[in-house]
Amino acid sequence: MEQRKLAFLTWGALLAGLFISFFHRFAFGVVASDIGGALELSGAAVSNLGAVYFYVYGIMQIPSGILIDKIGPRRISALGMAITGLGSIIFGFAGSYFPAFAGRLLVGLGVSVIFLAVLKVQSGWFPPGDFSRLTGITSAVGNTGAVLASAPFAIVAMALGWRGTFLLLGLISWVIALIIFRLARFPRPDDGPARNQESMGSLGRGLLQVLSNPRTWPNFFTISGLMGTSMSLAGVWGVTYLMQVQDWSQDRASSLILLVLLGLLVGSPVYGSLASRWGRVKPIINSGAAIALIFWLLVVFFPGLPGWLWPFLYFGIGFFSIVFFLCFTNVTAVNPSRYSGIATSVINFGAFIISSLISLLIGYMLDQRWEGELIDGFRLYPVEAYQSAFSIFIIFTLISLIASFFIVEKKEEKK
Repeated sequence: MEQRKLAFLTWGALLAGLFISFFHRFAFGVVASDIGGALELSGAAVSNLGAVYFYVYGIMQIPSGILIDKIGPRRISALGMAITGLGSIIFGFAGSYFPAFAGRLLVGLGVSVIFLAVLKVQSGWFPPGDFSRLTGITSAVGNTGAVLASAPFAIVAMALGWRGTFLLLGLISWVIALIIFRLARFPRPDDGPARNQESMGSLGRGLLQVLSNPRTWPNFFTISGLMGTSMSLAGVWGVTYLMQVQDWSQDRASSLILLVLLGLLVGSPVYGSLASRWGRVKPIINSGAAIALIFWLLVVFFPGLPGWLWPFLYFGIGFFSIVFFLCFTNVTAVNPSRYSGIATSVINFGAFIISSLISLLIGYMLDQRWEGELIDGFRLYPVEAYQSAFSIFIIFTLISLIASFFIVEKKEEKK
């Protein structure tokens, strides 16, 4: 097969896997109350189901990069999508907490390799000048999956049921796995003497160098809080909060999650253009984190705000929180270029682990204030419980804001 055609086919197949990855990331939050009621789960148990995806995904970031370098992006992605399909089907058939947890864990494990595999194909199989353009398309495809996992998914879930939708996602994942596996039969476009392979020792030294670099850590804490809070809201608790506190229907509440995701989608190119024009990321991150904090304060402590304001609040949380993606730009600038993949995987690890922690803390705090009331088998929490638990969002956003002022720009580093 002609090499450029193979590159585009492989990239396209991996993008389909990335779409499924983002879809799974946020679909759970839309049907969290349905799942909690069907399986008779506490808030902490629902949080565990939502958080395990982020937990496994985060832990696998650095190992995934090593596996992709050693095995190749196609074979590891085919295996990842096969595992994703299995996990989704197990989740769809689950009749109790533990099979559901196992299924969700497998989904997180399977999709954890996809994003890094896409970047590997883009950097190794296409001309360097194509990387930015392809990355823009990659971001759009992933966020489209996230957008469709909100209100549109709620409509499908009402028609097929949450079990049917996850079973369907499992079958689609297996089809994608088969396509990628068949493409893996062809020679790699980056095979040859020029192909750069790092030894395990070199990768270990690179990891230590990134971790010991004090300029890495402001990015770690900045992205962890901003990304963790927005993903926890959109992926686990955002819909349930609006249904119980605002007494909104599931489809109306899901439409606001759609706005969070649209905020993330729209904000990325806006901040990317500003950073490119100004040649700086720090003031943009500072400003975005500060405004995101204000929006969180309004959401948590003013639940009685008029209904017409809530779409702006949810969109604003997504739009201003997305400044976290500029941390990837900075962390690669302040670390050696040969270890840029390790540097980005380190802070990405932090973001997903913190997402898990935030969701778990919220579930635990809600359960502490539960008064014994149920709706369709799912626990109903008072407004005060949500205000107390959602203060976690404020705390972590504040941590991000503070950390962002310690970010060192490349120009500042040289002074």
